[in-house]
Amino acid sequence: MTSRDELAADDSITTLQVIWLEPPPGQRGFPLDHPYVELVYTPLVGASAVLFLRRIVLLARSDSGLEVDGAILARELGLRFRDDRPLGRNSPFVKALSRLEHYHLARWLGPHRLGVYRRAGAVADEHLGRLPESARRIHDRYLQTEM
Repeated sequence: MTSRDELAADDSITTLQVIWLEPPPGQRGFPLDHPYVELVYTPLVGASAVLFLRRIVLLARSDSGLEVDGAILARELGLRFRDDRPLGRNSPFVKALSRLEHYHLARWLGPHRLGVYRRAGAVADEHLGRLPESARRIHDRYLQTEM
């Protein structure tokens, strides 16, 4: 398994391959473009990570995933402004992707391969304390009505 910390300066991201992952068996969840993901996960992973998920859903044309130019996508998401050099492990774009991994929305499969779960599970109980009160209320409401 690869993490952001394993991306060396000479192994930075140019092309990123996104592979769809199925959620663990029995895990119910929300499509990545569902309001729950935006309203509840944004305080945890940040707006740029949520925007990445939404963009990937729009860009994906097949069930097998897609390949994107990391520098161009970072610029499209407002995470890069100047050039098209490869993205290093400390770039805001790679940090956003790593936050997705930390909260179990994605998983690094290699230095240039990111597995993204097709559905976002409910935020784990251990992370609920990090949510603002409004996000906790939304979380509770969606769990009562949709899961």
